[in-house]
Amino acid sequence: MIPHVLENLKDNLRKMNDQWEMVFVTSGFEALESFAKNPFDVLVTDLSMPGMDGIELLNRIQRNYSNVTGIILTGHSGPEVAY
Repeated sequence: MIPHVLENLKDNLRKMNDQWEMVFVTSGFEALESFAKNPFDVLVTDLSMPGMDGIELLNRIQRNYSNVTGIILTGHSGPEVAY
């Protein structure tokens, strides 16, 4: 996720800190490490990331944690990015 978008998301969700446990990471590999330590119910990821895109990340997470709900964000639009 683009750093300023991630920071904006953190700022907007901060008010839910007392209701949700949230972890913010900057790559798909960090997300996999975080899930290995403490699985979450929801994964929010960017579609385009270096090293591993959001679809690959979600597929890997759901392979090991089948109850995870995935939300993939993107700054691109059009039928070529529909999943």
